[in-house]
Order: sequence, then C-alpha cells, then structure tokens
Amino acid sequence: MRSWLLRIYRFIKRPWVAVSLLLLAAACVVGTPQVRAWYHLSAGRTALESFHSGKALDHLNRCLGTWPSSVEARLLAARAARRVGLLEVAARHVDECRKRAGAEQSGQIALEWALLRATIGDLTPVEEHLQARAQKYPAEAPLIWEALAEGYRRMCRIHEALMCLDHWLALESNNAQAVYMRGVIYRQIGAVNRAAQDYSLAVEIDPERNDVRWLLAQALVQLARYQEALEQLEILRPKAPDLPDLLVYTARCNFHLGHKEKANELLEAVLEAHPDHGLALMDRGRQLLAENKPREAEPWLKKSVQALPYHYEATFALSQSLLQQGKTDEGNAQLTHARRLNDRLERLIEIEAKEMPRRPFDPALHCELGILLIGLGQKESGYTWLKNALQLEPHNPAAHSALADYYQHKGDTTQADFHRQEAEKTPPPQRAEKR
Repeated sequence: MRSWLLRIYRFIKRPWVAVSLLLLAAACVVGTPQVRAWYHLSAGRTALESFHSGKALDHLNRCLGTWPSSVEARLLAARAARRVGLLEVAARHVDECRKRAGAEQSGQIALEWALLRATIGDLTPVEEHLQARAQKYPAEAPLIWEALAEGYRRMCRIHEALMCLDHWLALESNNAQAVYMRGVIYRQIGAVNRAAQDYSLAVEIDPERNDVRWLLAQALVQLARYQEALEQLEILRPKAPDLPDLLVYTARCNFHLGHKEKANELLEAVLEAHPDHGLALMDRGRQLLAENKPREAEPWLKKSVQALPYHYEATFALSQSLLQQGKTDEGNAQLTHARRLNDRLERLIEIEAKEMPRRPFDPALHCELGILLIGLGQKESGYTWLKNALQLEPHNPAAHSALADYYQHKGDTTQADFHRQEAEKTPPPQRAEKR
C-alpha cells in the first residue's frame, strides 16, 4: 500500500502533472456556472415543450442569471412568461431580444412579438399575418393557434377561440394544453360541467399539470361533486401543503361530506396563519350558519365581506345571518347588494357567452363590459374594456363617464376631469351613408 502511495506522490510531483491538475481544477471552477446555465437552458426548453411553463420559466431565469445576453434563453423565457400570464415580463424579454439579437434571429423575435400581441388581445395588427403564417408554416401552426385562441378568449370572441383549438386538436388530439384551454373557455361562459370534463381529460393526458388539477378541483366543488374534488385536492396537498386556498377548499369538501371536525381543523389552521383570509372567514361563517348559529356566524361573515367586498356568496351569507337574527334593515341592505352582484355576474356571462361573439366590435358592449368588471372589483380589466370602447368610438359618453369615475377613484383628478369634460361634449353628427 505504501509503495502505491509513494508512486502516486512521485507522479503528482512531476511539474507537467501538477500544472495539468491545476488547470483542470481551474476549468471546473470556471466552467461550473456555464455548465449549470446550459443545463437550465436545456431543462427550460424541455419543460416549455411539455407546456410546464412555470417550471420552464424558473429554469430559464436561472440560465439568464449566468447568460443574460442569450437571445435563445430570453425568447424561451418570453414564451413561458406569456403562457403563465406574466405579459409585462414577456414584453420585457422580447424588448431585450431586439436589443441583443443579430439579423438571423429577427424573424423569431418578430414572431414572438406577434404571438404576445395576439395573446394580450391586441389582434388587429397581427391577426391576418398569424393566420396566413399558420397556413404557410404548419410546424408553427399550434403555437399560433394557442396565441390566437387566448387572444380571442380575452376579447370574448368565443367561437373563433374554439375554432383555433379545434384546428389544434385535429392535429394533436392528446395535447393537454389545447384541452385545458378549451376548458378555460367553457368556464368563462359558465359551462362549468364541460370545463370540468376538459380539465379532467387534460390531467389524464398529463398528470403533472398541477395548475389544471387545481382548476378541476375548484370546478368540481362548484358542481357539488365534493368526493371527486377531495380526491384531486389530496393529490395536490403534498405539493403545496400550506397553500391557504387549497386548504379552504379541502375543508369545504370535508364539511359537505360530513367530516365537520376535520373541516374545522383545516379552517382554524388557515386562519391562524392568515387571519384575514376571505374564503376561510366566509366558510367558517357559513358552517356556523348551517348549524343554525346566525349570531355566531355574523362576525366571521362581516370580516369575510370586508376582505371580499365583491364576493356574491359572502355577501349573501351575511344577509342571511342578519335576517335570521331579525336585523331586517341591515340584512335587506346586504341582500340587495348581493343580488346586485349576482345580476352583474349573470350579465357578464351573458355578454361574454352570447352577445360579444355576435357583435365583437360594438363599442356599447365593450363599454358595458368595462363598467360591469369595475363593478365586480376587476378594475384594471374594466379599464381595458373602456379604452377599447373609445378606440372603437372616441366620443362614447358612457365610456368617458366611467373612465372619469375610474380615475377619480385612483386620485388622478387631471384624467378624471378630462374624461368628464369629454363625456359632456356633444358628439359630432354622423355622416349619412351613401346609397
């Protein structure tokens, strides 16, 4: 043994061997970040191809930490961010690509920009180009159909969105992303049962799509299919054991299945960690209400309405708690508010499912949709629809009036005054059409 060690020692002492070992060590130290960056780029690309966009974005961000000038990594990161709804992040990545790319990459950057515009719903500049490109380059067609379908969905052009997904599924019948997107569209127009069917099919195709499994669980709860929902939630819980919304839904299922103690334990755990969690407060109050304890339910439900001021179910439950205690005036006021919220929700679905697909460029519909969304607490989405209305009809008084209220609420008195003045102007006379 000693002789072997002595031979190794003498070998290492040779100058050329020592220098080689030092160079190898230095290469390992310098090369490790590069190897890691390459690994994250490869893993991000693979995850993106499987539509695991959140995982892909994490890998690509790690890659860009070492290779900030990589146009390939930024383009992939833009696509991943776009798919998970981080549209401003996606836009920044595309802008960085434009600054850093050479002429040979300009085509792919232009395509990603067009896909982003389509996804946002800014369809006019890119719609015809993308449709023509999908026909000319079949390999790119699924990518284009995905972006167009999302843009059409955002703009409530439901029939066109479903047509894009039908084209995609005709080519790739087992594509989990296309099936999931179809489920999202059905959910948007109130077809919860059909949405649940698509979510279920998507997780059957790809069991690792936890984002879709979560949507499936929520849809099943809404359909009162509590045992099926609980099965999905139990699959998700080990992966996100402290996610409060997931625990609340698990508690809700347990309560309706008769496991009231378990439901209470879960809600208590959520409220201990998150005392102002609106859904947990609401469910705690509704449990007490179901047990004929309206007085005990009232403080929980009042807190839930403070946390969720636009939530129909919370407001309705509070009204019932108050009315059952004989607090008629206060209860009726809450009931009126709840009915107003429910009317807005029903009208929203009616516009999105029926009227907007028939009249997608009607400024009155865009304006009404914006006002409804603001009235349901979705202020930024409502603002977008009001601006759309003005693009279609610059002198729309109702849109200007709603924007004046929007800016006034934000404290921007300059913009509020401008839109108020525009709302009061007499619109220019319309020219008679030539026959």
